[in-house]
Amino acid sequence: MDLLKEVREISEVVRQSGNEGLYERLVSIRAEILDIQEKLFNNKKLIKELEEALALKQKLTFVEPAYYEMDKEGKPTGKPYCQTCFEGKGKAIHLVYRDNHDTDQGECEYWMCYTCEKGFMIPLGTPIRKYVPPEAPRIKPWQAT
Repeated sequence: MDLLKEVREISEVVRQSGNEGLYERLVSIRAEILDIQEKLFNNKKLIKELEEALALKQKLTFVEPAYYEMDKEGKPTGKPYCQTCFEGKGKAIHLVYRDNHDTDQGECEYWMCYTCEKGFMIPLGTPIRKYVPPEAPRIKPWQAT
């Protein structure tokens, strides 16, 4: 039987018997049980969040200038995650590919984080990986109709 329900039933019997002091104590115990249940719920939620954060931290590896998931061979793969958001807020936010730029380091991919608004330049042909953007045309916000 649920402890809170049992205390409620006992409280009702005591109230009907006219023992006000004992009834008030049982009401206080019910409030304490509710408080403990709330703390237990919050602790379970926190444990789940921490487990998810740990799993994510174990899954991602930093390869300058961003974080990546690792494939079975231990090589970075997929879209990069924002270094600023991951290290500062513990949030794994995917960077969004914008376009390529010619720089003094050669041709680079430009990636943008729309959460913290930080941009990242990743040189093409690096040993990290080469991102092949989708073939869909890129529409600038001011070109959208």
